[in-house]
Amino acid sequence: MSMAWRTIFVVAALSALSACDRDGEPITDFMISPCIADPGKHIQAADWSKATTIDIRIRYDEFTPPLIRLKQNSPYVLRISNGDDTWRFFQAHDFFRTVAIDKLSVGKKDSAETCINVLVIPEQETAELRLVPTRDGEYSFDSHFFFNPLVPGFGFGGNIIVE
Repeated sequence: MSMAWRTIFVVAALSALSACDRDGEPITDFMISPCIADPGKHIQAADWSKATTIDIRIRYDEFTPPLIRLKQNSPYVLRISNGDDTWRFFQAHDFFRTVAIDKLSVGKKDSAETCINVLVIPEQETAELRLVPTRDGEYSFDSHFFFNPLVPGFGFGGNIIVE
C-alpha cells in the first residue's frame, strides 16, 4: 500500500472512530438512512413473551452464524457478542432501516436510539437489540463500517433473510 493510501486510510479510520462514542453511547448514526415510519405500531403489536432470541458471535474475524433467518412482523432479540480483543462493527444499513427497534443496549449501557446503521461493540462486550422486522428480503451485514470502498477485502460479514 502506498504512503498516500495509508494516509487516506488512517484519516478515514480516525474520522470513523471519532463518531463511535457519541456521549458515551457506542453506536453511530454516521451516514444514517431513513428508518421506518411509526415503529411504535410494530413494537406495540409484538408479543414480547414469544420473542425469539438469536445469538450472534463475533470471533476471529467471523460472524457465527453467518446466515440468520427471521419472520416478518415477529419479535426478536438479537444478542451480538464480541469475543475479540478489539472493537467490532455490526453494520446492517438496509436491515436496520426496515426494522422497528424497541430497545438497544451495548454492554451495560442502554440507548434511546431506535434508528441506527451501525453498532460499535467494544471488546468482550455484548449488544442486545429487541426488534421487529417489518419488510421481507435479504439483507447483508458486515464489519466494514465505511472502509470497504477504500480497502477491498477489509472486514467480514453474513446475511439476514426475512421471510
